[in-house]
Amino acid sequence: MTIKGFDELQAKLREKFSEARVKAIESKALIAAADEAVVDLKQTLGQFANSGDTVEGVVHGNVSRSSGFPVIKIGNNGKHWRLVHLENNGFTRNGKSYRYRSFGALQKFSDLQGKKFVESAQKNLKELIK
Repeated sequence: MTIKGFDELQAKLREKFSEARVKAIESKALIAAADEAVVDLKQTLGQFANSGDTVEGVVHGNVSRSSGFPVIKIGNNGKHWRLVHLENNGFTRNGKSYRYRSFGALQKFSDLQGKKFVESAQKNLKELIK
């Protein structure tokens, strides 16, 4: 996936604000985009059987810059993540494959979320520049 427009946004931010303020603005934009992604992930996880604890456990972390660029992780702080993995990917027992109705739901979410997350982050950055 190629991301267009971020270089221009970063250049405008760096012209206008100090480096510390730019990092704060980027973090706010990423957190807002992650909040939207968490809501979407909770809706996707609602397809899985007995997903109450799993849906409630979906969270996002803080922005990390240890890799040199801002990263925010979305995951589950609950204990049912492995069960969702089995329902999403199916499993094989005694040579027979089993698939649930939610088969591939997380992969579809991931594929759709990539573009949506980038667009949301760009939109939030543009609003914060003003």
